[in-house]
Amino acid sequence: LIYCIHRWIISPINILQKGIQHLTAGDFEYQILEPSNVSAEFRELNYAFNSMSSQIRSLKMQVYEEIIQKQHAELNFLQAQIKPHFFLNALTNMSHLIRNQQFQKALEFLSAFNKYIRYTFRKNLSLISIEEEIRQIKNYIALQNIQYDNCIHLRTDIDSQLLKMQIPPYLLLTFAENSMK
Repeated sequence: LIYCIHRWIISPINILQKGIQHLTAGDFEYQILEPSNVSAEFRELNYAFNSMSSQIRSLKMQVYEEIIQKQHAELNFLQAQIKPHFFLNALTNMSHLIRNQQFQKALEFLSAFNKYIRYTFRKNLSLISIEEEIRQIKNYIALQNIQYDNCIHLRTDIDSQLLKMQIPPYLLLTFAENSMK
């Protein structure tokens, strides 16, 4: 009797309990293998457990995908925002340089503005190198220097190993722009 109780009840419960422990630990890939000698009730329980595990895994992936989509939407929104004030000032500065026949400065300004706008319109960037972000800050400072007669100086002191480190776009550029304001 004890052998039968152990084989038909206690052993299947232990298998189910082991599966629950795997789920609790975050192992959503775990599936209970069907032993051939369990009753129909435990087969049904094992099937329900495996189904639940698959649903949890699917829901978790769905949540991650939604988070990623939300982050991409926010990034696209930020990238699509050209500050109208900055854009209009840039056009006004360009017009002023051309009117005063400062063609070399106008070309420098246009080149820096072109790089800045290209960076702003880039899509599908989740991470960029610090080196690339610093390049854009230098570009922004170049635009400001043309407007303010080279009175802005930028000095960077960054460990060369950090230059390849990946960061979200605009992380440092936003600080540079705000410090200029």
